[in-house]
Amino acid sequence: MPLCWQLDRDRHEPQPSRFFHLDDHTLGAIGLVCTISSFGYYTCWTLLTPFLPDSSPLLALFPLPREWAIRIAAFVILVGLCFVGMLTGFVLIETAHKNGATLFSGSGRGRRDGSTDSMAQKDPRRKKQR
Repeated sequence: MPLCWQLDRDRHEPQPSRFFHLDDHTLGAIGLVCTISSFGYYTCWTLLTPFLPDSSPLLALFPLPREWAIRIAAFVILVGLCFVGMLTGFVLIETAHKNGATLFSGSGRGRRDGSTDSMAQKDPRRKKQR
C-alpha cells in the first residue's frame, strides 16, 4: 500500500498556492501570534484599565471605555452561539430529509402526503414481520 501512495505522490505534484508561498508551519505561527496578541490586548483592556488612574497615558491605547470590551465580548459569544445553533438545525433538517421525514406532520395523524407509514415501517433495513 505505501508503494502505491509513493507512486501516486510522484505522479501528482502538489500545486503551488496562487496567493501565498508560505508553508503550514509559518501560517500556523502567524495565526498563533495574532491570537495571542489579541487575547493579551483584550485582557489588558478588561483587567488592567480599572486599576489605572484617569491621567495615565496607557489609557490612550484603548480607544473605547471598558464597558465596550464586555459588550463586544458578549456580542461575539452571542453571534457564535447563534451560528452553532443554526448549523446544528440545518444538519438536523438535512438528515431528516435524507431519511424521508417531513418537517411538519400537521395534526399528528400521519405524513403530509396522506400516508400513515412511520419511519420504522419505511426503513429498508428493517425486516418485514409476518
